[in-house]
Amino acid sequence: MSEAAGRDTPSPVAVWGFVSLVLILCAIPRIGPLRMYDPDDIMRLLEVRALLDGQSWWDVGQHGFAGPGLTMHWSRLVDLPLAAVVLALRGIVGDAAAERIAAIAVPLVTLGVVMTLVAAITRRLAGRPAALAAMVMVPLTTPLLSQLQPLRIDHHGWQIASGLLAAAALILRRDGRSGIVAGLGGALLVTISFEGFAFLLALIAAAGLAWVFVPARAAQTRGFGLTMALATLLLHLVTRGPGWASPACDAIDPAWLATIGIAGIGLALATLAPLRSPVGRFALLAVTGAATVATMALLASECARGPFGMLDPLTYRVWFLNIAEGLPVWHQYWPTIAGSFTLTAVAVVVTLRRVLAAPGHRREPWTILLGLLIAATLCGLIVLRSAALANALAIPPVAAIVADRLARARAIVPPLRRLAALLGVAAIAAPGLVLTGILLLLGVPDRAVVSIPRPYLTGEKPVCPRQPDVVPLAALPAGATILAPLDIGPAIVASSRLRPIASGYHRNAPAMRFVIASFMARPDLSRSAILGRGVDYVVGCPGISENLAYANAAPHGLWARLERGERFDWLQPVAIPDSPILVWRVVRPLASPPA
Repeated sequence: MSEAAGRDTPSPVAVWGFVSLVLILCAIPRIGPLRMYDPDDIMRLLEVRALLDGQSWWDVGQHGFAGPGLTMHWSRLVDLPLAAVVLALRGIVGDAAAERIAAIAVPLVTLGVVMTLVAAITRRLAGRPAALAAMVMVPLTTPLLSQLQPLRIDHHGWQIASGLLAAAALILRRDGRSGIVAGLGGALLVTISFEGFAFLLALIAAAGLAWVFVPARAAQTRGFGLTMALATLLLHLVTRGPGWASPACDAIDPAWLATIGIAGIGLALATLAPLRSPVGRFALLAVTGAATVATMALLASECARGPFGMLDPLTYRVWFLNIAEGLPVWHQYWPTIAGSFTLTAVAVVVTLRRVLAAPGHRREPWTILLGLLIAATLCGLIVLRSAALANALAIPPVAAIVADRLARARAIVPPLRRLAALLGVAAIAAPGLVLTGILLLLGVPDRAVVSIPRPYLTGEKPVCPRQPDVVPLAALPAGATILAPLDIGPAIVASSRLRPIASGYHRNAPAMRFVIASFMARPDLSRSAILGRGVDYVVGCPGISENLAYANAAPHGLWARLERGERFDWLQPVAIPDSPILVWRVVRPLASPPA
């Protein structure tokens, strides 16, 4: 594309502004009732409310639930931008409007950060027109858009941005300052969510191998290692405070600090050795890697099964295996696989060809991108939601092709041929969307290992939507303890003064098991458990995936029989006007008269 044509292209700010406006317009039906996309988003809002209401910075537990509340492992870092917006605006527009503005603005700022970083990588590799194409591709990529839209306020967007920041720093430059930025990005990644630890290992390997083959990157690798180790330690102390030494498999703890510290300091020390041979540098890198693995095996061996290893078999089978985004690729449906990995597959091929074709001095950034792209894709194959970062890294190489094909298409004179060429460019820019659409149109059968529960409905009963409106439940007596599906627990706490037993957060495994078992057990067994727990109301929602799972897994259990219309003398139906939600008051036995 010529320089004149390049000057005619829109500015990055204009691209982000237009995309943001479209996303806001699409989200309007959800903004008014604050109907968020996921229970985690609602729980994040509860975290922010608790912080602004005076709960300790170091206490991330949720105390609006029954009993002692919920133990959480989340980081306060993600609460900061949301809390800042609410705090700045609530005195002007009120709490409700301030929360909505924060829930719109913060995800869009995160989107802008991701678009900027993707564009920076693309410009380094392929020039400005390709960088603008990359910005446009971000909202066309489903795994990214699902985490970077209004009301999507949980940590996944910032997790993508942090990993992308570290990757961009390694790709864009090779000096010490870029190493510091990369180390900070890696530290933020694992502090925000320890799920990013696998990609952090890939960043460590990339920084180390870059130094092995390009000694001029010694300052970068050294800055990365030292900053990563020190920043992770400081962020941990700041966010955990008195609980900094508590062991954990799902968050940074002393064992993981030691592992990251050995890796970071080992990298820095290795770069100080006066070695001229790549073989010698690789040997030092291998020693650092071995020391890191040994530290991990020695101090964190109990975490080998992952953070969900603590779940009992019932909770694991009924709850965890129905959370598709947390499962590996072989548990997904083909349209989901297509939407998540088509772009990355194309990008790996394109990037590999660039690596093989580029001259020596230009091969370096492409090689680093290829390694990180493959690593991020492997992470996504193991945990589906990790594919979002892989898709972000996949955009730059494909955007280079899109920019080239777009320039050619615009030069075509016959209108029909030009239109066909432009449609082809659009297909290249969003291959995941295109292939997903084709599979859905062809009716490709579901082939997941774990099937999604099928509706268990009878007659013409009202069915709850995927995210039911729980506001009508606020009419129940304040402070009542309720047995409700795990997925709607956060929404109930956010909109009422009721106290659900639990929600879907693995550190609360006993409470989660109580909810699941109570809905699935025979009614007589459920009665004993419910009365013993002091439950005041039982709440269910026909049609939501969790209640469907209970009915399918236990067709003779309490929930399945209640949904079929059976009644029990210890459960009194409570009418909830204009709502498909079903509620029963628990009738307690009368106390025996004194002798």
